[in-house]
Amino acid sequence: MTISEPPPLKIDDPLIEKTYRAIFEKLQKNLKPPSGYLKGVYAIPGGKYQRSWLWDTAFISQIWLLVNPTIAKQIVLTHTMTQLKNGMIPHMVGPDYKSSITQPPLLSWAAWRIYEQTKDKEFISKIYTYLKRFNEYFRLNRDFNKDGLFSWVRPDESGMDDSPRFDGIKRSQACEYYPHPDLKPHERIHPEFGKLDIKSIQALDLNCFLVVDMSCLARMANILGLTLDEKLFKEKIIDLTKRIRNNLWSNEDNFFYDLGPKGLIKIKTPVAFLTLFAEVADKNQAKALIEHLTNEEEFWTPYPIPTVAINEPKFSLKYWRGPVWVNINYLVYLGLKMYGFDNLASELASKTIRMVVEVYNKKGYFCEFYNPFTPTYTEGFAPPKPEKQLVGWTGLIANLLVDIYTT
Repeated sequence: MTISEPPPLKIDDPLIEKTYRAIFEKLQKNLKPPSGYLKGVYAIPGGKYQRSWLWDTAFISQIWLLVNPTIAKQIVLTHTMTQLKNGMIPHMVGPDYKSSITQPPLLSWAAWRIYEQTKDKEFISKIYTYLKRFNEYFRLNRDFNKDGLFSWVRPDESGMDDSPRFDGIKRSQACEYYPHPDLKPHERIHPEFGKLDIKSIQALDLNCFLVVDMSCLARMANILGLTLDEKLFKEKIIDLTKRIRNNLWSNEDNFFYDLGPKGLIKIKTPVAFLTLFAEVADKNQAKALIEHLTNEEEFWTPYPIPTVAINEPKFSLKYWRGPVWVNINYLVYLGLKMYGFDNLASELASKTIRMVVEVYNKKGYFCEFYNPFTPTYTEGFAPPKPEKQLVGWTGLIANLLVDIYTT
């Protein structure tokens, strides 16, 4: 299956134009035919990542949506239909493999955005039941404290494997081997171990993603005439939004955090800005968050957004403990626009594009993550080095370029 030409943009910088076109060329190579558990066409992120991944698929579908909505629908459906009997959708699926954990529930978001462009009611009808069951899986199985807030069972479920948000968890719950089992022991990805049960951490990102998930499911239910489903999801959105605002916000710091058994886990990460993407933050909270985002001592580095504030003692250039990840930038970009911070969103988009373009044109790589201070591929990073040729979610700069050059 071949792609169409990318949307024509009046890009006056030849390096940006070259990078823009390269995204779609590499995206095509990462499209795989049906095989084993993967009953339809699926997309891999690239590099060492040769399976279908849940939140990667959601992001990759948005790039495909620019050029071929049919492929966007197919790859989302393919991963969604690997659902287990209990409703969970595995975070990673290969032709002969399904993982036993999940990942951020962003497939409903991806599916709804596809519907918004295509108006394909049949697609929504086909995928809705799977996505509804996935949401029910979280609501029935991940509220360990019975307080209406939800938890991950391993750090890699969040996608932020070694984030200091999870420092202190039990070694048995960590993803020490993941995602590079060939790394030497000192290079392996894990938080600092302790006795904390990760199930006791009410995860800010998961709760935000579930609000987004239910918002998209409510819209789908409306399209499908499922009035009771729509009503249920809307009620649960209101309830969960209140719980996030009331329990995961620090009045002292004017910032959102995860909540542990001893109180808020005060490590500043861009997870707080996902409350904008989920439209969870109230107006005052949103204004306070912008102060943190634009603070050059915290998140507004030459190439934002570092995955840990640079003035945090635990900041480092290691994986999710400091480097910039384009998928997070993209979600924050969308959140900024939702709250009317259009100029700041455009500035974030421009800095993100420049970061990716400079590395691509120097090295010929689309990288897994980036240095917040300088456009480089290998220099400065603690192991593991960023995977190269990972167009995956890094290709979302195409979506940013389309937004910038068509508005």
